[in-house]
Amino acid sequence: MPSIGEYRSDISDYRHIKDKLQNIADSLSTASHYTDRLSRDIASVFRINNAPAKVVNRIDILDRSINDEVEYIRHTIMPSIDDAIHDAKRNIERLEEEKNDDHD
Repeated sequence: MPSIGEYRSDISDYRHIKDKLQNIADSLSTASHYTDRLSRDIASVFRINNAPAKVVNRIDILDRSINDEVEYIRHTIMPSIDDAIHDAKRNIERLEEEKNDDHD
């Protein structure tokens, strides 16, 4: 069974991972913003037979993929990390209560 110190270390690790994931999600959101702009710029300038170039569709697919990843990070992975932090905190509380009960 993990100790209180190990749970605290886990919480620290989870928070560190969550911060990194937040930075990744923010960077991906920024990239998505630029792919959206790029798509519009190319569509308005680069046309073949008066239709936007196929590269615009590829950029749009990339943008959707980026947004899907951001949503997955923010709405699936990060809440799972929050749950793990919450569980570790509950285990710390339980171990501290057991420790206090042993001293009574």
